Formats: sequence, structure tokens, C-alpha cells
Amino acid sequence: MFNTIKLSFLNAKIRGLKSKLLTPEEFNALVGSKTLQAMIRILSYTDYSKYIAKQAGVELSEREVDRLLNKAFIDAIESIRIVSPPEIRSLLTVIRLKYEAAVLKALLRLKYSGEPVQKALMYMVPVGLFSEKTILELLSKGTLKSMIEAIPDEGYRNILTSVWRDFEREKTLLPLELALDYYTFTRMVNSARRILTPDDYLAIYNYLGRMIDATNINIILRSKLSNLNPVEIQKMIVREGRYIKKDVLLSAIRSRNIEEAIKHFMIPPFDYYLSMGWKKYQAKKEFYLIENMLEKSIYDKAKLVLGTYPFQIQTPLAFIDLKFYEVNNIKTILIALLEGIPPSEIKDYLIY
Repeated sequence: MFNTIKLSFLNAKIRGLKSKLLTPEEFNALVGSKTLQAMIRILSYTDYSKYIAKQAGVELSEREVDRLLNKAFIDAIESIRIVSPPEIRSLLTVIRLKYEAAVLKALLRLKYSGEPVQKALMYMVPVGLFSEKTILELLSKGTLKSMIEAIPDEGYRNILTSVWRDFEREKTLLPLELALDYYTFTRMVNSARRILTPDDYLAIYNYLGRMIDATNINIILRSKLSNLNPVEIQKMIVREGRYIKKDVLLSAIRSRNIEEAIKHFMIPPFDYYLSMGWKKYQAKKEFYLIENMLEKSIYDKAKLVLGTYPFQIQTPLAFIDLKFYEVNNIKTILIALLEGIPPSEIKDYLIY
């Protein structure tokens, strides 16, 4: 196990960064902003002030604010990476796959829906292999298939190509998105096993295990909405997670509909989140409301880890997750402001 003395500087760094994360009150103030300039004024009283100050005297556009948010996330990762011992540095490189997959999922959805390119950039955080330049190049491709064929990484390209026929048959992005989940989580877990000692690997798996559980629940519930064959659903399961065991997964897969499936998952720690998500879904019939509550379960786990003392090996991962949610929340508020979505509805899209 990593000892606390060896990691004391990294520990102090993360504790300092944690204190600068936005509070619920600051998020509420951003949600209530009526103009872009009002949003910028609120951000200027937070840790984002150091980015806004560099543009002093210039009225920032929404695209420029978006770029500042992207830089803040990349800087946060880098500030942790440079003070980390080699094993954690390698682990952070592997964990980056999760954020790269988020970019790819956004690209798939935006290309499929035909969103304008400049607007599309605001739906994702460029990271790792997917810089803004690469994202723009991929979006410029004529079709979804040609975009996939142009992905600069062979692993991502091959996994998406391998399920292309499933996409064509089902007429839904679900097989493509879930193939990315399977690929990234498998690589993260296997790489962590190689990099870390058995005790540290177990600690990391306990953290990643909740994400795997949430992903598997999401796979099954979305598949039930799409009326996919149980055999096809089972192929998409990432692997057994931390709390949802194989027998529960199989029972949910065999259920007749989403309502039956969701009952199988009403066990800790997901019962509260799914209960809330199901109520919201029944009111609006929008599946993202369930997805957001599953994400909230991951967010709350990250907050719990970050609030624990002494340092754990999951701590840097938890901070980066919270920073990712924070930046995405601000981007979501920015998009909602531009599209005229009322504050009362914006909160359903946020995770904090």
C-alpha cells in the first residue's frame, strides 16, 4: 500500500483543490443567471477567476467561456499528475480513458443528430487523444461511419466497427455507446491490476465497482426501453460490479419491462437514486432523468472518498470525477442559458 508520508504532498495538493470546487450555493446562483455576463461575474468570484482575469477588458463570448472551462479541467488533471508518484501517474493516464469515452459518446450522438459543429463543441470536454482540433476533424466527416473510421486510436475504432452491424439492425446508438463502456472499463480495470499492488487494486476496484454497477444498470434499463433481446443485453454487460451481483443482473435482464427491471436494482446503494429517478421518469418519460440519478450516485461516492482522511489511492480519481462533473454542469447551464431553458428545468440536467 502507498504510505501517507510518500503521498503527503499529493494529499495536500488535492485537499487544496477540493476547497476550490463550486458549492451548491454557487451552482444555484449560476442556474439563476439571466445573461452570459451574469454567469461570468459569478464565476469571477470562484477559482475560475484566474482564467477570466486573463481576458480582462474583453467581453467573453459563450465559446470563449467554454474554452476556459475545458482548460480548467485539463489543468486540474495535470496539476495532480505532475506531483504524483509513477504508479499513480500511470493510473491517471489509464483513467483518462473514461473521459475520452465521454467525448466519443458525445460525438456519436451529435453526428447522429446532425447538430451544428460549433454548438457541438460545447457538449464535451476535449481531453487526451481528443483535442478540439481532432473533434472538429471528426465532425467534418460526411457520415457517422466515416467519422468512426477516422478515429485516430485503433482500439476505439475497432470496438465501434465491431458492433456497427448491431447499430444498423437496432437503429439506435445503444450498441455503439455500450461497446465503448465495455472497452474502457475493461481496459481501466485490467491496467489497474497490472500497475498496482493487490491491496491498492482492491481499493481502486471498490471505487470503480460502483461505476461498473451504474453502467450495467443503465445498459439493462435502456435495453428494456428499446425492447432488445435478453441474449443481446447480456452480451453488453461490462462485468460484475461492486454491489450488483450476477444473479441480480440476470434476473433484471429476463424481466419483461423497465419497471420490472428497476425493481431488481432497488438495493443499497442504488435504491434511493433509482427511486428518485423513477419518479422523475414517470412524470416526464425522459430516460436521462434516471441516467442522471445513476450519475449522482457516482458523484456522491466521489464526494465521500474525497472527504475521507487519511489519503486513499481513490482520492485523486474522486477529485477528477468531481471536477469533470463541475465543468460539465457549468457547460450545461451555459447551453441552457443560450437555449432559453428556464431555471426550474435546468436542475434536472445537473449533477451536484
